[in-house]
Amino acid sequence: ASGGLRRVVVPARGQHTERIDMSPAGCKAGAKRVSWAFQVDTGDVGFVAAFIPEGSVRPTPVQPFTRCRNRRLHEGSYEASSGGALTLRWDNSYSRLRNKGIVLDIKKG
Repeated sequence: ASGGLRRVVVPARGQHTERIDMSPAGCKAGAKRVSWAFQVDTGDVGFVAAFIPEGSVRPTPVQPFTRCRNRRLHEGSYEASSGGALTLRWDNSYSRLRNKGIVLDIKKG
């Protein structure tokens, strides 16, 4: 199932976080795979992905912090072996003045 293309703004000195429920109740037919793709409009933005298993507060790294530049498609995926939540975070905290626009697609299933 696709979430469809969306445009989000990561504010200057700020972050944008997407939390995807991968618990059995949150996944259709027990699917525990999430894939993502995004493109930054101008400049660059930091990106990190982590999985938090149910019953835990300690995140498991999925993709380490990476500076993602514009005009490139950035893609990734994660398949959970147990229920939990996947967090995708875009970081623009190092930019004092400029908001960063990203176009993203998150697919679950």
